[in-house]
This record gives sequence, structure tokens and C-alpha cells, in this order.
Amino acid sequence: MCKRPITSPGKPAAIIRSIREYRGIHPLIAMAAVALFFASCSKGEIPVIIATEEISSITTNSAAGGGIIVYGEETGIVSRGLVWSTRHDPSVENHDGKTTHEGNGNKFSDMIGNLEPATVYYVRAYAINKTGISYGDEKSFRTYYGSITDVEGNIYYTIKTNGQVWMSSNLKTGKYSNGDVIPNIKEPSAWSTLTTGGWVTYNNDEYLQRDYGNLYNWHAVSDERGLCPSGWRVPSDHDWKELEIYLGMPPASVIKSGVRDNYAGGKLKKTGTTHWADPNAIATDEIGFSALPGGYRHPGGGFSSLGRDMFAWSSTSNGFNGAWYRNLYADNASINRDVFHKNGGFSVRCIADHSPVRQM
Repeated sequence: MCKRPITSPGKPAAIIRSIREYRGIHPLIAMAAVALFFASCSKGEIPVIIATEEISSITTNSAAGGGIIVYGEETGIVSRGLVWSTRHDPSVENHDGKTTHEGNGNKFSDMIGNLEPATVYYVRAYAINKTGISYGDEKSFRTYYGSITDVEGNIYYTIKTNGQVWMSSNLKTGKYSNGDVIPNIKEPSAWSTLTTGGWVTYNNDEYLQRDYGNLYNWHAVSDERGLCPSGWRVPSDHDWKELEIYLGMPPASVIKSGVRDNYAGGKLKKTGTTHWADPNAIATDEIGFSALPGGYRHPGGGFSSLGRDMFAWSSTSNGFNGAWYRNLYADNASINRDVFHKNGGFSVRCIADHSPVRQM
């Protein structure tokens, strides 16, 4: 215990309660913070305990971040903000960029700017009081390679990996690339009998389109008018295999159908459990693909698996009624390669036409 309380005998317990109440802080950071308190309190000093917020609103050259003062707002903080770098452990003295947040309050947000495209950055929140500088846990993110716009004006950021250029979010257009309307088929009976292109939002909920995009049947994927923006295409089964090999899947596994590998899928999934169901196993989003679990529509018209699975079409047919697709899961980090009925409704990720096509 502190031999000489700073402001009250209950101060150590208050610090521990504050840490427990802030669920976002990493357990190791919490333990270190408590240790730091006990090491400092005997000197009549209280260090700031700060956590770094998740990075959001990522573009090709900017992002948004922030911090939260878990404990120590009342200790005379003279400066707070963010530091970032392309190297680990950015600091106030050693960084590529830094903000100094204007204002008080235990929570703050700042823009991270002047970034390079397709680059990994590391970010930490900081706070300074009379005891010195305290840092939050380190967060990392990758800026996007570029952006494209579809015929309806929807903007998609892109990633480049192993020569391939992919969209980093699911397609959400209701028109073919020539401007023709793709029918929005809400009724299950009408969906089940389609022999031409159609799309729908999960459970016919338009709000879900913002994050998860649309679900398309394979007839829309194969339509000669083009589902993806001009200069882009729906990835073939070979395009998906090329990506899987880059992610570390053995070539002998790539050609198999069914569930394959224990890690490659995690490298594609967006991190956290805001969209993915717990535990979102081994999700690292290593290349910025940011896969989201938009679920699917059954050929008969029902919906399933929002939050638990991502299903994405390939452009490769497998017989009269089936086509190849990929499937990612919340409870493991594998990638499933299989065939589904063309009247099913899956998400679509587009790939640039100039991406290499290799047979395997």
C-alpha cells in the first residue's frame, strides 16, 4: 500500500476500479498501470493511465484515432494527443507525426494526417503531467492503396497485395456498369425462381448496406453488362487461389474444396467484435481486406449467418446450377472453398482487371 496517500486513503482502490470499468484496456496494460501507481505513489506522484482508442475512418492518407484517460484527469495534465510512426513504439521524442489535442475531458479524438498510401502505421495515445509522459497501448493500421467509384457514386477504398488490387469493402451498387438497373428482389418466391440478375440487402434492411453491402445472385455476377465498375471484375476461382497462396496457404491445400488452412482466413477478417460475432478467431486483417460477415440469402429466399459468416462469389461456374465461392467464419480462421447454387445471394468483392491471372 501507499505509505502516504496522495489525496485520500482510497486512491489505490479508485484507480483499480477505474481500470476495471474501462473494458477496452489490455489486461497487461492494466497490470502495468497499477504497478506504476504503487511505484510512484510513495513519492507523492500519480502517473496518468491512458488507453489508445481503435483506429477508424482510414483512407489513403489519413485516419482517425484518440485516447481515453482511464485515471489521472485531475492530476494536472498539461498535454495529450497521438503519436504515430511506420516503426513500433512511437513516442513524443521519436515519431513520424504527432497531435496536441486542444481541450480537456477524459476522452479525445484527433485526425492522423499526411500519411503514405498502402503503408502500415503504429499509433499510441500519450498524456503528460508533472510525473512525466504516459503512453497507451499501441494500435496499428494500414492505409489504403487508392479508391474507385461505381456507377452510382459509391466509393470503395482499395488494397494492393502481390500484384492484385482488391476492393476493401463489399459491393453495394444496384446497377450494372453500363447503368442498367439490377432488380432488387425482396420476395422469397420471386428470388427462388430467378434466372437473371438480382440483388437484395440482408433481411431487406437497407441500413445494413452501409457496412455489409448487397447480396447478389450469381446471375448478376455473370451478366455481360458487368457487375463491377469499369476496369474491374468479379474475382475468378483462380484469383482467390492466388490471394490464398500469398496469405500462406500451401499450394496443395489451395486446390482442395471444403475448409482449408487454420490462419489464412484470419488475415482477411476485420478485427474486433463490432461486426463479427465473438470470438472472431485469430482475426488480424493483415492486408487491409477487412472482410465482414454479411451472411447470405438461401436459394429459397431466406436469410442466414449475418455476423457469423462472410460468403463471397467467384466468377467461376461449376456446372449448370453451381458456382465456386469463398466462406470465412467467426469461430475459426480457415477459408472454405465450395460450390453453391447460383440462386443463392452472396457478397461480392471486385478485383482490378490488371491484376495478374495465373492458372493453377
